[in-house]
Amino acid sequence: MNENTIDTTDRISMLPDFILHHILSYLQKDIKTRVRMSVLSKRWFTLTASFPILYFHFYRAWFRQMSRKYDYKYIREMFYKYVDHTVSRFCDRNISAHTLNISADIMNLEQKELFGRYLDLFLGKGLHVMDIRFGHDPEYLSMFRLSNTLLSASSLISLTLYKCELPSSLIGGVVKFKSLKLLSLAKLPIEEGAIEYLTKSSPVLEEIFLKCCYGFKTFCVKRHNLQKVEIYHGIRLERIDVDAPNLSYFLLESNKEKAPSLFMGSCKKLTTFCYSRIAGGCPFSFIDSKLGKRLTRRDAASSKKMNENTIDTTDRISMLPDFILHYILSYLQKDIKTRVRMSVLSKRWFTLTASFPILYFHFYRAWFRQMSRKYDYKYIREMFYKYVDHTVSRFCEQNISAHTLNISGDIMNLEQKELFGRCLDLVLGKGLQVMDIRFGHDPEYLSMFRLSNTLLSASSLTSLTLYKCELPSSLIGGVVKFKSLKLLSLAKLPIEEGVIEYLTKSSPVLEEIFLKCCYGFKTFCVKRHHNLQKVEIYRGIRLERIDVDAPNLSYFLLESDKDKAPSLFMGSCKKLTTFCYSGFPLKRLNDFLSNFPFIENLYLDLSSHINNLKLSNQFLTTLRLNSCDLKEFDLCLCTPSLLLFEYCDFFSGSCVVSLLRKDSSLLNGCMKWVTAGPLDILQFQKLRQFLEKNSIFKLLKFEDIIDVEVLKLIQFPPYELEHVELDCIFEIPVYAPLLDVVLCCCRPRSLTLELDNYTDIGDVVEYTYEKLLQQEDEGQTNIYFSKDEQHFSDLNSLLKTPFHPSSCKITFIKEEVGLSNLSVMTEVHKVTSTLEKWILCLAFWRSRCNI
Repeated sequence: MNENTIDTTDRISMLPDFILHHILSYLQKDIKTRVRMSVLSKRWFTLTASFPILYFHFYRAWFRQMSRKYDYKYIREMFYKYVDHTVSRFCDRNISAHTLNISADIMNLEQKELFGRYLDLFLGKGLHVMDIRFGHDPEYLSMFRLSNTLLSASSLISLTLYKCELPSSLIGGVVKFKSLKLLSLAKLPIEEGAIEYLTKSSPVLEEIFLKCCYGFKTFCVKRHNLQKVEIYHGIRLERIDVDAPNLSYFLLESNKEKAPSLFMGSCKKLTTFCYSRIAGGCPFSFIDSKLGKRLTRRDAASSKKMNENTIDTTDRISMLPDFILHYILSYLQKDIKTRVRMSVLSKRWFTLTASFPILYFHFYRAWFRQMSRKYDYKYIREMFYKYVDHTVSRFCEQNISAHTLNISGDIMNLEQKELFGRCLDLVLGKGLQVMDIRFGHDPEYLSMFRLSNTLLSASSLTSLTLYKCELPSSLIGGVVKFKSLKLLSLAKLPIEEGVIEYLTKSSPVLEEIFLKCCYGFKTFCVKRHHNLQKVEIYRGIRLERIDVDAPNLSYFLLESDKDKAPSLFMGSCKKLTTFCYSGFPLKRLNDFLSNFPFIENLYLDLSSHINNLKLSNQFLTTLRLNSCDLKEFDLCLCTPSLLLFEYCDFFSGSCVVSLLRKDSSLLNGCMKWVTAGPLDILQFQKLRQFLEKNSIFKLLKFEDIIDVEVLKLIQFPPYELEHVELDCIFEIPVYAPLLDVVLCCCRPRSLTLELDNYTDIGDVVEYTYEKLLQQEDEGQTNIYFSKDEQHFSDLNSLLKTPFHPSSCKITFIKEEVGLSNLSVMTEVHKVTSTLEKWILCLAFWRSRCNI
């Protein structure tokens, strides 16, 4: 990457804590981003833990973001866990808290105590701003009451309470609100005389806000420096007595039929007085124009004075270097509205947005998705093209290099074709590094967009992605200077014969090639390319010959939808570690695979059956085989490092590469069986023969449908296994026959039950215990238990412990009589600690099980 474009050094983490905390303050409601940032490094983990603004809003920050994916109960549980974790991390630091903002529903006494403990912890941390809003069901739970710790919070500047009772010893107790400037109370009970006592104990109080409070009839303030009072509807006052010489703003909304008595003779500096009697309507607003201007100026000065004591509003963001601000702007690629708003903040931001080297123009993702509710399609499209033209023109006026150009849109006429062509040529002349172009068009009225020959001389390009764009007309025979190109991705476009070979020859450092649904050629040829590492060819390309000479190639994927397999010549690719193929069986498959001695992941998805497959490889760790009839198929494996073998008896038609990722939690010998229909006797017999022939498998997982009645007819003795794990989602009437089948087929040394949302856990545990004992010699075997990292020596002690109904994990461990308790518990610990390494998962899905 050129030094003149974007320096990838992480200078953000080098900034002082107070600047990073200021940046984090803009992410208060974005919990997902905050959590992601905490795992970036130890530096960011410490920063997020020491962030002095703690924001816990259940509905604004959690339910709004997660409600589409998770249910209400799960989101609430995760919210309380997050609050507990964040508070614990913060309180471990020797720092002061600035702001605590909590808004949530309290459902039970446990949550009440939890929040009470948190508030006391933060009040002892020199808290400045406290905003607490709790909801509750008055039929089942009383209102949350704040503890007396609040009364000694001398550092508090702002206090906002909603549906929270004030401390019981407020009147008569020692209140030390020495710094309090703002007091806001809503929907809570207030004792008679509490307002007078609070204002007397808060000598620098400037503003009071009351709404829908009850329990008192008199609002009294004596000899105070108060400047602003707002009393909204819902408070049935009879008398208001205010002795505040500096009071400038007073608002009262009364919903009583009789007006309250007002005594405000000492408020000589009052500039704004608002009074309204509301009978179920909305509040009024009347202010004289001259008075309104004066009020606005005074309110602004008062607000600025208050903020100086709470949060520093200095715009330090604009003081940062351009490369840091460009890095921040990179997170706003899809948010066009925010980008445009930022450009008009100041001349500084106007220049910054104009010089931003990442040009992102996605019509559907960024424009239509945001504006379709307000404007019609035609208007949005016109605005999109104007924005592209304006942004590219502004950028090209700057003496800087471009890094990324990402355009996706529909071309409707020749004028738009010329516009995009002109923009591409301008940006390519700016030292572009990443180019991603995706154009749609109507083939009945318009030909496909063709890239100009300017592309061929783009020597700075490192990544080129094209979708429905014709390559330059003078590609073959022209001078191509892709000296820096590392990634080439082409989809749904015509490619002439020989173009792939010419492109790879002109791109000496090319590492990855991605092709999908391209047409016009039958041969994929790469000659003597020492840097190519990855090739992916997806369906829609009807190749007849693939010739790859790339010694460092490590990953090859091919999806063929022809009736005949292509000819593959890849003998020089000795370092190939992953091979994925989907389509008609390759000729001489065994001989072909023997060319790759270091292969680790093998995926074969075959459209017709093959008779045999022999694999001998000491490095192979993952094998997936589709569409082979195990009844007629001879599979011979000599693979000592094999971790996972997945067998499917049907053709899927695609290469699911995610299944080839290594799982370090597994030891050697895991087999997964996926069938299209119920598992019959012949299949199971063939499976048993295969397992006995390949004794490396210690771990077996069935997926899809198991015919319980058929399996009960099998006369094979139970297969000896180290461990069985059952993910139970059934009640006892369904669970019992399933367990019978499992123990009929297998004889495990240990068994784990994962019980979710069970009402009769005790019955399940007793039934399983009895069935496990029946497998062993009576009196020769004991069974010990482990539940949620706790160990038990007998069944009664286990049943006496409480079970969590939503999630419970219990392990049964068989042990021969005669071993000491110490050795037994040691073995229990070994089994439970390596549970994910020694597992037989028999996953029974209720919706797919024939019981």
